[in-house]
Amino acid sequence: MARVAELLRTGLSSTLLSDAWHWWLDELRGLVPPTVAQKLSVQPSWLVLDLSDNSLTFGEIVGGRYQRNDAIDLLEATLPARPAAITASLRKSSMSPDRLAVTLAPRQVLRRTLDLPLTAPRHLRALVQHELERCQPLPTDQIHFDCRIVSRDPARHRMRVELAIAKRSTIDQVSGMLAGWGLTPRKIGLRDSGTWSFDFLKGETRPRSLRPTATASLAVLCLALSLGVVKVTFDRHEAYANTLYAAVLEAKAAAEHVEATRRQADALADRLTFLATERAAGQSGPWLEALSALLPDGTWVVDVERHGASLRLRGYSRNASALVGLLDASPRFANARFTAPLTPAAVAGVERFDLTVELRPGGAG
Repeated sequence: MARVAELLRTGLSSTLLSDAWHWWLDELRGLVPPTVAQKLSVQPSWLVLDLSDNSLTFGEIVGGRYQRNDAIDLLEATLPARPAAITASLRKSSMSPDRLAVTLAPRQVLRRTLDLPLTAPRHLRALVQHELERCQPLPTDQIHFDCRIVSRDPARHRMRVELAIAKRSTIDQVSGMLAGWGLTPRKIGLRDSGTWSFDFLKGETRPRSLRPTATASLAVLCLALSLGVVKVTFDRHEAYANTLYAAVLEAKAAAEHVEATRRQADALADRLTFLATERAAGQSGPWLEALSALLPDGTWVVDVERHGASLRLRGYSRNASALVGLLDASPRFANARFTAPLTPAAVAGVERFDLTVELRPGGAG
C-alpha cells in the first residue's frame, strides 16, 4: 500500500495503471453510502463546448453549476489553431485539459424509450445493445449510444429505459476538430444544467489522468477492501439469476408467439371451412355475390361470420360510415348496425369497421 501511494505521489501517468485506478474507484463508490460519498466527493470543474445549428459556445461547470463564458466564431472554429478564448479558460487554475466535455445539439441525437425486462444497472448496456438493431435504422458499428433507467415496475418485472443514439461520424467529427486543437474530450453527449444525461463516450477506451484527489481516496479504498469479496460473490449470484430470468422471459415470449400463431391459424381454418361448407350447400352464392357487388371500392372485408340470418362483417374502408346506409338500402339486407366504434387504421384515410347485418327473408338463398 505504501508503494502504491508513492507511485501516486510521484505522478505516475501510466495509462494502464490510471484506467485500473479509476475503474477501482468507480467500483468502490458503489459500496459507500450515498450520504458519505457526497461528503467525500469533490466536484471537478469542466470546460464545456455547446454545439448548436449556427453557433459554438463554451462555458464552465464549477461546483455542479453551468456558467456560459463566450461564443466562438464559426470561422475561427474551423481553423486548426486552438481558439484564444478556450486557451484563456484552460489557463485558469480551476481548469484542466482533461476536463473537456462537449454538448451535442438535440437534433444530432435520436432518443427512444424502451420497455425492457428488469435487470441490474450494471447489465443495462449489454441488455440495450441487443435491442439496437430493432429500435433504430443504422448499423450498430455506425453509432454511439448511451442509456439510463427512467422507471421500474417490480410487479411486472419490467423497466422503462431512455436510449440516446448519435452517429459515429458526428462524434468522430467533433473529436477530430478538438484533436486539431490539441484537446481530447472526456465526455460527448447531452446534459441538463450541470448534470450529464448521456455520455456517448461511455464504454470507450481512452486515456485518463490520475485525479489530484487520488491519494485522499486511499483511506476509502482501505475501508472498502473488506467488503470487496462479499460484493464480488453477490454480483456473481445476481448475474447468474439475471441470466436465468432473461432466458425464462425469452422462452415465455416465444411460447406466447407460438400460441398466438396457432390461434390465428385455427381461426383462418374455421373461416375457410365455413365458406367451403356454404358453397357446397349452395347457400353462399346469392348473398355473398350481392355483398361483393354492394360494397364500394376502397372497402375490404377480412372476416365474415354467419349465425342463421345474421352476418357479422369486419374489415377496412375509406368510407366506413356509409356502409350501414348501403346495406339497409339493399333488398337482401336489413338492420345494419355497427357493433363497435370506427377506429383509424394504420393507412391514412382508412377506418376499421365491425358491423352486423340481417339477411332479409328470401335473401339468404
